[in-house]
Amino acid sequence: IYNNGLKNNTLKLNGQKIDLANIRNPILNIYALNDYFWSTNTPSALAELHGSQHYESFIYEGGHIGVFVGETAIKTIPPRIAQFV
Repeated sequence: IYNNGLKNNTLKLNGQKIDLANIRNPILNIYALNDYFWSTNTPSALAELHGSQHYESFIYEGGHIGVFVGETAIKTIPPRIAQFV
């Protein structure tokens, strides 16, 4: 997050620049509306930065942990992933 390295194409791993525009695979971006670690703007920024021909987002109306263990998440997220695949 610091300095927006992913957004500004300045982040490097093992000496290689990470450029999200090089992502060509289909993307299903699942994120929580009430996440207390990340603002909603953080995951939604991916929509503008990737190079994929197929991008979809799914906003779960829960919190950070609820995406993984919440009762509603169990009923909604796996079917959404199956639909995407």
